[in-house]
Amino acid sequence: PRSVLDLGCGPGFVADALRRESGALVTGVDAYEPLEGKLDAFHKVNLETETIPVDPFEFDAILLLDVIEHIADPEAFLINLRNASEATSRVRKPPVMILSTPNIAFAAVRMNLLLGQFNYAERGILDITHKRLFTRRSLRRTLRDCGYTIEKFLPVAVPFEAVMPGSRVARVLGWMSNVAARLLPSIFAFQFLVVCRPM
Repeated sequence: PRSVLDLGCGPGFVADALRRESGALVTGVDAYEPLEGKLDAFHKVNLETETIPVDPFEFDAILLLDVIEHIADPEAFLINLRNASEATSRVRKPPVMILSTPNIAFAAVRMNLLLGQFNYAERGILDITHKRLFTRRSLRRTLRDCGYTIEKFLPVAVPFEAVMPGSRVARVLGWMSNVAARLLPSIFAFQFLVVCRPM
């Protein structure tokens, strides 16, 4: 894509990689300022309570990476995003949206529930700031009910190599996790990555 809207851009690392590797122009939206020079444009907006100040249909792609689980009413957010620009959508193909969110039905979470534990943490699937959590089925249903056509629905394995960089054990565990996530995504996917378009 030549132009990307990064909703919940955070520090801007993904935007910066997109700019460097594909030459895309990236506009970020977040409640917190990104790092200097990571984006082409930035709007300071609380996605949960404020309106997005740009027309999402003017972009080729929309990124919504690890965002919807932080929103109390993700259905309303997704519907508002889809309906943000009726005039533009009539003359232009809707942008592709790339969305990711953790899998609450991940095997480790299920095991903890069997042991009677549901402990929030500072990061991960049970991040203390998560307001809504999704399974594979509930995420598909939410996107469909909110008016999105799913083009790809991909399981994401546990990122062992990010936790233990350069470790041979991490590479082996990562490979095993990837195979398991592909075979039984509902149980072994750490999160889901969805490519979809607003209808």
